[in-house]
Amino acid sequence: MIDVNKLVNSEENLQFKEVVAGALLGKFAEGINPEHASFQLLLLSENAAVPEHGHPDKEEFQYVVSGRGEVSIAGQKMPVKAGSMIFIPADIRHSIRNTEKEEMKVMEVYAK
Repeated sequence: MIDVNKLVNSEENLQFKEVVAGALLGKFAEGINPEHASFQLLLLSENAAVPEHGHPDKEEFQYVVSGRGEVSIAGQKMPVKAGSMIFIPADIRHSIRNTEKEEMKVMEVYAK
């Protein structure tokens, strides 16, 4: 069993890489090696955004752990905040942006 609260509140199990300016993506390394899914944490600094993109073979869930921002799914923009859960079907264009000064933390789960 994996304690998700412990994972998202600690960076010790993450291997971060910068995906775009101000957006860090951390993949959980220890104990999570599923064949058809992945679980990672996205940290967005003030005004940082992940540009519009799609995943042709993966569905995605995003859960906003902290902060506020805006998601765009298939061109429709929606505000999100801590506690928001977003589902993005495979091959649908989407983006996410932090609209506040405080860091935005987003847990992402991908599945085939």
